[in-house]
Amino acid sequence: MKKKHLTKFIILTLILTAACSKKSNKLKITDFSKSTYDTLFPNTNNNILFSDSYAVQLFRIVGESNDTIRINFGGIEKKYVGDFTDKWAADYYGAMPVHFKFDPYKADEGKIIVDYSIE
Repeated sequence: MKKKHLTKFIILTLILTAACSKKSNKLKITDFSKSTYDTLFPNTNNNILFSDSYAVQLFRIVGESNDTIRINFGGIEKKYVGDFTDKWAADYYGAMPVHFKFDPYKADEGKIIVDYSIE
């Protein structure tokens, strides 16, 4: 009896794991003369059994700038200046694309690395 339940559990786990999706991007930005844009598009799989599912949008930034920069990811906007490291997460269910925007704002020098994903 236990073996039967274990088999069902393993099959269900495999199906749920296969149904999860991930899209990500990593950018190194050193040109502070212009804004940078990117968009993560969720997979659109209409198969009910193996539909793509998402639960979170993740963002990480490491860098330095000589003045204030603005970052917008998934509708969340933050400002950074000097040396900085930050990360955040927000709920995401795959209904729409997630946009990223780097705006040099007042800065004209610096280097940042951003890593973001929808999972």
